[in-house]
Amino acid sequence: MSQDQRRPWGENVEMDIRDAMKQQFSAGQGVIMLQPGMTDTMILHMIKMAISVSDGKPFTVIPLPTKPIAAAS
Repeated sequence: MSQDQRRPWGENVEMDIRDAMKQQFSAGQGVIMLQPGMTDTMILHMIKMAISVSDGKPFTVIPLPTKPIAAAS
């Protein structure tokens, strides 16, 4: 069985994800969540990708806390 038969979308999975991101970001609803431990290179790549799909619309960058958040009692 070929890969195209196992996955009907074939090799377009990455493009489908990029298209979905483009829809969110170009509507001004894009959000990037930074993770602790991300390198500067990773952050730069994410920001560049967001800019490329946002069509000039603003997007939100959310840094996650480096310390665990205590559970509410």
